[in-house]
Amino acid sequence: MPLHRLRAVLAMTVLLPLAACTLGSGATLPTSGSATLAAHPSSVVNEPQATAAGALPPELPGVVAPRCVNATPGWFERELASPGQRVQLPRGRSAVQADEPAVQGYLDRTYAACGEHLGVHLAATTPTRVVVEAIRVGDYHGFRGRLVWRSAPVAVGRHPHLPMPAHVTQDNAWPTTLDVMPTATWSPGLYVIRFHDLDKGAADTYQPLYVLTSGQHAAYLAIGSDLTQLAYNQAGGRSLYFGDGSTKESQRLHRAYVASTHRALLTTGGGALFAMDVPLAVLLARHHITADWTSDMSLDADPTQLNGYATAILPGHSEYWTRRNYDTLSIAVGHGTNLAVLGANEIYWQPRLQRDSLGNVTSMTVYRLKALDPTTVQTDKTTEWRDAPLSRDPASLTGLGMSGVGIQGDGVVQSTPAWLFKGTGLKVGSVLPRLYGNEGDGPLDPHAPPNTQILLRSNAQLPNHKTVVVATAYYSAPSGAGVFNAGTTEWVCGITDLCTEPPRSTQVRRAADQITANLLAAFARPRAGLRYPSKAGA
Repeated sequence: MPLHRLRAVLAMTVLLPLAACTLGSGATLPTSGSATLAAHPSSVVNEPQATAAGALPPELPGVVAPRCVNATPGWFERELASPGQRVQLPRGRSAVQADEPAVQGYLDRTYAACGEHLGVHLAATTPTRVVVEAIRVGDYHGFRGRLVWRSAPVAVGRHPHLPMPAHVTQDNAWPTTLDVMPTATWSPGLYVIRFHDLDKGAADTYQPLYVLTSGQHAAYLAIGSDLTQLAYNQAGGRSLYFGDGSTKESQRLHRAYVASTHRALLTTGGGALFAMDVPLAVLLARHHITADWTSDMSLDADPTQLNGYATAILPGHSEYWTRRNYDTLSIAVGHGTNLAVLGANEIYWQPRLQRDSLGNVTSMTVYRLKALDPTTVQTDKTTEWRDAPLSRDPASLTGLGMSGVGIQGDGVVQSTPAWLFKGTGLKVGSVLPRLYGNEGDGPLDPHAPPNTQILLRSNAQLPNHKTVVVATAYYSAPSGAGVFNAGTTEWVCGITDLCTEPPRSTQVRRAADQITANLLAAFARPRAGLRYPSKAGA
């Protein structure tokens, strides 16, 4: 990996004539007054956005073929019985750390194939010794993790942060401290890499690692939300939501437009990992469901990963979706792959990714307002998918549209298809208190498929005491695919009792858990909608 991959755009616009700054599919490098991260011109490019209609996006450079096999028949049962230290990972958003913890680290990238070497980049506020640990996430007799690998102690010193131009997050070019390599003994799945300070007792920090499957594929592919974690990551004091300032209004005004991958995962970025992706891995393990994992960044590089799966699963909050990923998922559902949206506010913003010469994502750009985005290619604007100029409402795929943030609401049963509600004891009119929380999707979107069946509904309360309608829904697509949308970001963390907020009652957790178990059993084969057609308005 090159050490100096990222620089401020102002330096780059001096080095390059403006005519030479066209990148990717017509996207232009921002000129003076715009924000971006940049590296040596030969090592950072905006990935291509355009895809031929109905065709999978092409594989990008840098996709690494596995060098070993980590999924032989029976691997999941062996994993559950594997020896090794059990680890209790942080709960929900309790993983939030200060902007500048004593020990920080990041990986070359958030996903890896079997046998692939990834560099680990570490820094400390004062010299210390650090142990790096790989912990597989699941359910191990009540523990949420199993220690799979631990490094020898390594000396870690201080390394400076790169300068932060306006509207750009913290960025680093730290040297590689050591390598981590998933071997054949690392089962596929979601891992967290933990950085543990041996000398100073500093708080642990974490990074996600999605270990891809080589060998026997499962029926399900879970897509980890590393782009959403990147957007919310406040390391260094800036994220795509907040920047410098003494008031919330000022912080929003000075938010970053460009988020670097070369920094620790802290604050709400870490919270997104532990409150959204980790609970899904725990839930799947509790039900002994064998599932493979990938991530947003990985799927973006290699869209063929979705081929052959019965069901794609989205965790609690998968908000940032590239055009390549959106195209890939739409094509899969159009060919009969089921979609289980076990969250809400999914596929909301279009980002642009920048990759280095090795194919690793170096940064993500999101301006939010089309007038701020300097690209002249309208379909590349980093705005909401449902708004112009993109005008591609995700409700047409997920069945529900984004409804509210900061919600709290009871779920009232509207319909009870037997295949989905068996064993719940619920009937029309039954109430599940506080089923909905955090962010919610609703049934009032005009672009939702007309045969969408509302299962539960709520007049949820917003922080300002106004109400919005949120719902849980299902529809059968023309391809025969079944599509389920939980309608709340706290569906899975509520079931597993890993939300930061007050826990749901046992009744609510059991009911939502049973619905999810029934859903995934029905989704074990593709085209579940042929077997279980939806009934609009039921």
